Amino acid sequence: MIDFKPKILTNKPGSRHVFVDAFARQIKELFFINNKEFIGQDKEKVYQTKEFGKFKKSKEKLFNYIYYPWTNHLVKCVKEADYFCLKTNRNQDLITAEEQERLRKYKIAVFGMSVGSNIAFVLTQAGVSNEITIADFDELDTTNLNRIWAGVHQVGLNKAIIAARRIYEDNPYAKVRVLDKGITPKILDKLLRRKEIDCIVEEIDSVPMKVETRKLAKKYKVPVLMVTDNGDWAVLHIERYDLGYDKFHGKDFSYWA
Repeated sequence: MIDFKPKILTNKPGSRHVFVDAFARQIKELFFINNKEFIGQDKEKVYQTKEFGKFKKSKEKLFNYIYYPWTNHLVKCVKEADYFCLKTNRNQDLITAEEQERLRKYKIAVFGMSVGSNIAFVLTQAGVSNEITIADFDELDTTNLNRIWAGVHQVGLNKAIIAARRIYEDNPYAKVRVLDKGITPKILDKLLRRKEIDCIVEEIDSVPMKVETRKLAKKYKVPVLMVTDNGDWAVLHIERYDLGYDKFHGKDFSYWA
């Protein structure tokens, strides 16, 4: 399979790469998050204080090197716990830290990486579903670029791999399960049986697979969401199979047999 996952390293490799030191700025951000009394003060003066010096020393060895093979970038970055703190800090005006942690552990699967690629990215960008499953067998065409956040240099790449790379560039500590051959009833049954999916976002074209997805969601009591474009409008379908809902598109499952 083509590379879509970064390598997390404890030592800086000797090979040639494009190096980015995010760590220095991240330490400063973390200091203000943990020492709110300094917010609003002159930053350059704050960086000269005893408090900042002590904080910086306590963090100076807590980093990893993140290597992205598809761009040849090497990033010096804080470790996972501090990264999650930074990544979700601005969310706390909207949700509590406890809610954020629950959402982080919520395992979502997104099937169909045209519209679904943007849904998967926005979820993980907000710190939701640190462990996510994405599926699509299709490759990117230029005509897809009106709705997929990708570039012409990625034409011909599998859509799920493109989406996974984007997620990992935003969060190197994410856990992305990539199904680049698409989703099948057999694979979905296995994942649901193992409780590796808490919610399904379904954005696939195949009507038979749409039906099979819901049959299995009903069997394992897992909710399904689907967004449908309807001209100038969008419709969000919320199907609570976890609460006993037993229809698809208003019809009994016998209708779709």
